[in-house]
Amino acid sequence: MASVEAAAVNVVIRPAASGDLDQIVQLLADDMLGREREDLSAEARPKYRDALAAVIASPENTLFMMEEDGRLIGCLQLTMIPGLSHQGLTRAQIESVRIAADRRGKGLEHRAFSVNRGVSRDSKSGSRYLLEREASMYG
Repeated sequence: MASVEAAAVNVVIRPAASGDLDQIVQLLADDMLGREREDLSAEARPKYRDALAAVIASPENTLFMMEEDGRLIGCLQLTMIPGLSHQGLTRAQIESVRIAADRRGKGLEHRAFSVNRGVSRDSKSGSRYLLEREASMYG
């Protein structure tokens, strides 16, 4: 999949790679939800490594990274969910949305969500379900 240029200069949205793991976990832990549920210890790293490998390997999942001048400043996971309702409509679910603390409130979250519109159209997804508890933190 090609990188998607975001509206801000020097910001690129791209699929995650295994080398992004440490920065992804830092992003996940850097908010009020993540502080309570994420684990930055070395003992937890294999769990995150295995989970990232599973996401990358899954054709129904994409973990997108937002990169600015070589620094990862955001992420979101997009999962395509096949369904029977609505004549077999595939839904796109967004979760694990994170923007680096020093970049929040600058409109980057809206650019991160824009990748969903393009991917959803490409896969003929007719609806998008956001985990609003997480998404609202950055709106």
